[in-house]
Amino acid sequence: MRCSYLSKTLDGGERISVLQVAPQGRGEEYLVCCPFCSDTRSRLSINHRWGLRDLTTGTNNLWLATCYNEGCLKEYGNQRELFSQLYDFMPFSSTSVTSPDKPVVINRKFSRGAKLPSGLWPLEDMCVRNPRHPAITYLLNRLIEPHYVGKVYSAMYCVDSTDMNVNGRLVVPIIKDGALVSWQARLLRPPISKKEPKWWTAPGSPVSRKLYNCDVALKYNTIVLVEGITDVWGFGRQACGVFKKSISEPQVKLLVERAPPTATVVIMFDPDQDKAEAEKGREHHIEAARQILAETPLRERLLPVYLPSGTDPGELDRAFMRDLIRAEARRAKLPVNFGVP
Repeated sequence: MRCSYLSKTLDGGERISVLQVAPQGRGEEYLVCCPFCSDTRSRLSINHRWGLRDLTTGTNNLWLATCYNEGCLKEYGNQRELFSQLYDFMPFSSTSVTSPDKPVVINRKFSRGAKLPSGLWPLEDMCVRNPRHPAITYLLNRLIEPHYVGKVYSAMYCVDSTDMNVNGRLVVPIIKDGALVSWQARLLRPPISKKEPKWWTAPGSPVSRKLYNCDVALKYNTIVLVEGITDVWGFGRQACGVFKKSISEPQVKLLVERAPPTATVVIMFDPDQDKAEAEKGREHHIEAARQILAETPLRERLLPVYLPSGTDPGELDRAFMRDLIRAEARRAKLPVNFGVP
């Protein structure tokens, strides 16, 4: 899309204003529902240059949005309101964006290893600037404190990436030995189809050989194995995520190599067994994990814990889960504690 400009000039040739902008084709357009009227058919057309600074006119090209339902964007006040509504959510470059005051998007760097997507917004900064953002409310609804997971686990929100599989998701670095080895991105809404994963993993960097939060959790004398990233957030620093309902051989090896020799290993996966697996008469996934770990030097210190049906560690109260582990540990006569390593 190219534009020509018609301007009014003084006798001395000084340009004082742009009278008309004449685009040569509108270029790429995006269709969404207009927030100013009863539009339900995505009749608000937003041009790819909308919101970008035009150096010739000194504007943000807010005229490049058209409501074909009721013509709402003809009014400049609505143009400004739309810009204000979307600015906190959608920066206009793939690396960093600035507001009139200070930077909004901050990209974090790790020492080596995999590369994070571009356009990431740290959650602790988001809590200050946009505390009602869907990413923040998603975590709060799961009893997870956003500022905590942003600061402790470096969780971020992807506002603008060249990878459309990552945009609009929570992005979580996976760290081993202080280096970024992979990352996962969490969808904040129900998947549209079975082909749309809740968690999108960094291409070329599978997680089956990794343990989430291993640098921290494997220093404790009570280690709690859970399934996913949000389960780790829900339980706390002693939780270690296997990313699924089973534990792989490389994960077992890493656990055995790094766990303290006197550590109690709690297996606290999601409690409900897959119906298809149950119908085939297969072992519950918690028991299957126990049997795998029973073939290792950890065999005498394994503690399977079953949460109430329909729950998971990512949504339960932390004190409740710790009390349940203590009760099971008393029955099994195994030591557990939730203090410092």
